[in-house]
Amino acid sequence: MKTLIALAALAFLNASPLAVGDDLAKAHAAWPGTRLKIVQDYPWAKFAVLRDGRPVAVLTFDGENEELADGSNSFKRIGETVDWSALKPALKVTRIEGAGR
Repeated sequence: MKTLIALAALAFLNASPLAVGDDLAKAHAAWPGTRLKIVQDYPWAKFAVLRDGRPVAVLTFDGENEELADGSNSFKRIGETVDWSALKPALKVTRIEGAGR
């Protein structure tokens, strides 16, 4: 039984909290209490997931620089830190870099 519990714990620790194709809600749930910093604009924006001001992952979404819910293009807002709610809810994750818990 101890071995089974240890294997389950190991699988949990090694599991990625997010996968390509997941939606914005799942991405946010993978890193609760975080914000996003728009860090790159070409060819598509990248968003650094910030925990306590430090990046824990970088995400790319399928919005082609039209990710922001207010209709503005992300390339015009490079360097800004935004809440998850600033992004369109229908976005899907297309790339995950440096994912950590």
